[in-house]
Amino acid sequence: IHQHQHLPKQQTSAMNMDMSTTNPNPNKRQRLSPCNHLHINDIPDEALSVVAKFLLKPSQAIFAVAMTAPSNSLRDFPKQEEEGGWHNNLSSAACQAILSLNPTVPLLQNKRRSENWATLDFADIDSSLARRLSDDDVYAILICIDAARNLKTLKLTGCVNITGSGLKPLCSASVLKQVDLSLVGKHESPNISPPPRMTEDVTIPILEGIINTGSSSLMQLQLPKKFRQSEPSQLVNDFVSKYDSFLEYRGGACTKCNCEEAYWGNENINGIAWFTDDEKSQFYGCQNFTCYECTEHFCIDCVRQCMDCEKAYCADCVPILECESCCKEKCRECWAKHNCGC
Repeated sequence: IHQHQHLPKQQTSAMNMDMSTTNPNPNKRQRLSPCNHLHINDIPDEALSVVAKFLLKPSQAIFAVAMTAPSNSLRDFPKQEEEGGWHNNLSSAACQAILSLNPTVPLLQNKRRSENWATLDFADIDSSLARRLSDDDVYAILICIDAARNLKTLKLTGCVNITGSGLKPLCSASVLKQVDLSLVGKHESPNISPPPRMTEDVTIPILEGIINTGSSSLMQLQLPKKFRQSEPSQLVNDFVSKYDSFLEYRGGACTKCNCEEAYWGNENINGIAWFTDDEKSQFYGCQNFTCYECTEHFCIDCVRQCMDCEKAYCADCVPILECESCCKEKCRECWAKHNCGC
């Protein structure tokens, strides 16, 4: 516009004549031919990278999926990925730009990917969006960030609409250290109403695949309250036993006091399991000796369970406070939300 304003009068008249010739009705938008239509794929990769920098991690991954997925429905995502069709799109410059990767380095060998995608917490997106995510959405996101090789912490906060099948890309995950399937945020009650859609028969085999990986790094696991409520299924009981044996076999020393003998596992004098196996306990299916925040192991003297959010914390991460009247123990943040009324 400014260039037009500064052109000589003769040139501007010629331009006006040309415009009137090509478009007799200047008030009517000129129709572009099909070959002139812009497509979303025409957006420069640099622009995609700039946009992605304003997004939190889950949103970046969703953006990358949207820009690289096939045009057909996401319902066939697992089949498409197995056939290699969509997986090939992950090496595109657009995908790498969105995920903040260096396009000059092969996708699966890029060190920055493991650094950028070590943590995926769906609490970083709006809860209304998290509630709408399907298993296909989660599946696509995990494939897109190559979660089996890069993801260390997964928290499915608010993803109440998934059954668990979207977690299949994690079956062979070897670097995964923490999996939170409670579906609630920090210091929130694990009781969800109405109950989430996550099912045991779909999710438990995937978790078993993770711990059966010879080089599994899993340190902390939070199961949905739905799996842990009264009269748990035999499938859940068997997994609780397997995961407890997995943790006990690996063992460890208290990060704070370095003790190796006191109160570890269910083979010593106190009989406290790594993974609570007492079905009558409020903490059935909850992990002991491991801080939810730092995922380090501690002896029973150095880590305690919150009776509200049902997560364990070390004193350095989140102090656990006890009511002098009812002896109820809750973390500091849960006390701030709900007083016991004593």
